[in-house]
Amino acid sequence: LLLDIYSGLSKYWEVKRDYKKSYEYLRLSNVLKDSIYNEASLNQIAEFEAKYSIRNKDQQLQMITKESKVKELQIKTQRYIIYIVASLSLFIFTLFFVFYIRARTNKRAKKILEAKNILITEQKIVLEKANAELKENDEKHVSLIKNIQDGIFVIQDGKIRFANESFSKIIGYPLEEVYELDFLQLIHPDDKVRIETNYRNRLAGENVPSSYEFKIINKRGKMVHLSLSVGVINYLGKPAHI
Repeated sequence: LLLDIYSGLSKYWEVKRDYKKSYEYLRLSNVLKDSIYNEASLNQIAEFEAKYSIRNKDQQLQMITKESKVKELQIKTQRYIIYIVASLSLFIFTLFFVFYIRARTNKRAKKILEAKNILITEQKIVLEKANAELKENDEKHVSLIKNIQDGIFVIQDGKIRFANESFSKIIGYPLEEVYELDFLQLIHPDDKVRIETNYRNRLAGENVPSSYEFKIINKRGKMVHLSLSVGVINYLGKPAHI
């Protein structure tokens, strides 16, 4: 009865695919027979051992395959992490480099701008000083010309562009009327051709006497003898006689 139980349990666990227990009960069954294993028993035992060994190998292979996939996944994950870290590091470095270059450029531009502002300020101070000095000199010259006893006048394009009070008194015209006069109209007919010729030749750069006498007709129609000392100047950007 015990032999049948061992045999039945062996078959039962074989059906359940638990070959280890099936093998144990089969071995116990054979031990009870207290006889030498026959060829069929040995083959059956070898078959169970082979099945058990194959199952273990399959499990080991599955375990190795699973571990290999896990390692492969880990390697891929590590590579992905390394790629992300490297990309992020490169992005941060590029961003830092761009900000560094921009900051350096802005700093350099600021220094250049400050230097230009300083230069402009210095030039402005020099220009203001020069203008002030020029204005002061102009005022002195104008005051001197106005108050001088000799008659002074500027002729440009045949018209009187400037005159002082003394010249206004000599020709007998109010100063506000002087600027409307054609200078040659004041010249006495005896001297008009000579004065006009000297005027044109002097503008042309020819050698003309700078001092000579001539006659004019004043506002009252009287003849006035004058001694003239003349030169060429630049007045309001154009050549003129003074």
